[in-house]
Amino acid sequence: MRTPHLWHPPDVPFTAADVGKTRNVLQRAVNDGRLIRLRPGIYVATQAWQQDPTEQHLLRAMAAIRSRPHLIAARNTAALAHGLALADPHAAQSAPSFLVNGDRYRSEPSEGIACGRFAAHDVVEVRAGLTVTSVARTAVDIAGMASLPHALVAVDSAVRLLAARVHGKARLRTAPARVQAAALAELTEALDRVGGAGYGRLAARLRRPARLAPLLVGAPSHGVYPGGMQEEFDLIAGDGTRLTAWRNGTVDGAPVLVCNGMGVPPEAWPRLLADDCEYSVAGWNHRGALGSDRPADPTRIDITDHADDAVALMDALGWEKAVVVAWSLGVNVAFELAAQHPDRVAGLLSVAGVPGGTFDTLFAPQLVPRPLRKPMGVSVARAGRALGGQLNFLARTVPTGRPFAEWLRHTGFILPFADPADISAWASSMKQQDFRWYFELALALSRHDYVDPSFVKCPVTIVSGAIDMLTSQSDVLKYAEQIPHAEVHSLPGTHCLPLEFPDRIMDMLRDLYARAEWEATLAEARAEAGIADADDDGYLEDLTLDEELLELRDPDFVR
Repeated sequence: MRTPHLWHPPDVPFTAADVGKTRNVLQRAVNDGRLIRLRPGIYVATQAWQQDPTEQHLLRAMAAIRSRPHLIAARNTAALAHGLALADPHAAQSAPSFLVNGDRYRSEPSEGIACGRFAAHDVVEVRAGLTVTSVARTAVDIAGMASLPHALVAVDSAVRLLAARVHGKARLRTAPARVQAAALAELTEALDRVGGAGYGRLAARLRRPARLAPLLVGAPSHGVYPGGMQEEFDLIAGDGTRLTAWRNGTVDGAPVLVCNGMGVPPEAWPRLLADDCEYSVAGWNHRGALGSDRPADPTRIDITDHADDAVALMDALGWEKAVVVAWSLGVNVAFELAAQHPDRVAGLLSVAGVPGGTFDTLFAPQLVPRPLRKPMGVSVARAGRALGGQLNFLARTVPTGRPFAEWLRHTGFILPFADPADISAWASSMKQQDFRWYFELALALSRHDYVDPSFVKCPVTIVSGAIDMLTSQSDVLKYAEQIPHAEVHSLPGTHCLPLEFPDRIMDMLRDLYARAEWEATLAEARAEAGIADADDDGYLEDLTLDEELLELRDPDFVR
């Protein structure tokens, strides 16, 4: 009896002619579950149809190109193929998008096909059977049709990817000026080829100098994370004020101290509260906010008072030293803590904030001159304090469930990157404020002037939002220049980066902790070898010597 010949279908879309089979044979394979029919006459092996929506999207695009070779995958499809970040988290579930040469074909919107003129270098083949528009052309095409925040997400991601390619690396910690210029030039050339009045605002942004930080590729994930075993407890500050402190459910992890934004609840940090968080995380609610008592002396709400509260919390938990994660107002507190107690700060992760002079950074995106920013900010805070009663009533009556979260994600205050469940949990706690006191805290913050951050010696990571409407990104990057050893990140987000990019910030925290441990190991190695401490600039000049010291202490050390 003859044994049937088994054949293995390709992992890319194919036709009957490609494999030398009849359509009846392929249809039987579809019925048996070995093949998937992507479109009439086009098939793919079932094993290639993974659960990943992005891969499924690209296979559908390849099937369309196999059927109509003149198609060029574009816009969201090309962005997914290149790994560009997209503001729409559901882009992979949409139908593939294509371009054809506008001189020869007509647009077919129902098929996701549009006309477009492009040069030869506007088209690349990212894998066999998948021809897409280039990174630069893809970003320009998306930006020309999207709202400004969505356009900036695409352009920001494209510039970073192009800079990494110019630099010859998969990832970049910093981008030299020549690399930035080359990346922006490629994007601008693509913009010039497309032209059109609709691209004017994009052109204006591209032609301004840009700062690049680490490469950010891929859309943010929206995994389901448990709420975490958050524990609240009373903390008695140095002046006797009772505060509400909190910690996550991890008791044996490395310590992380959160210096939160003004009146912000712990729900702003969903990954730090998750059941599987590897760090022992703790923080406190500011004086008079969210369950904490107001101090007997109502003037004791300055940044120095908040820093003293941070020390009290560390003492209560028995922490000698911790990595500090800070957001907005908390950045002021973290740098004050590092100035007063440098031996207790192992590392500092600064998110969307400056060390001091916060009110001087307000209204920069609205083009308010710097001398007017602080007076305007103080006026707004005083008005908020006067209207606090009405704001309290409004906050209690506005629902903060999923519909509110979805609305907030599309207002520009928070970008669609953020998970609606995270927004809902944060907003539900945030609205419990007494907004009269909230703006009292804001007025106290206005009294904290500029701080020169160059004194910081510990590892520092600084994160800014490219479209932050509260804290000027240019001011964040300006203070970062005063810390030569700082690692600087620019995320395509607003002021609410902890909610928009929780996974990215967790990655930065892990990297910061690794750098802090490296510093501690180097210091220990130098002490054993009888070598003097680091130079006054904070970072060690002779890296080769440091590696030799570590190699002596650890035989498994790899250069």
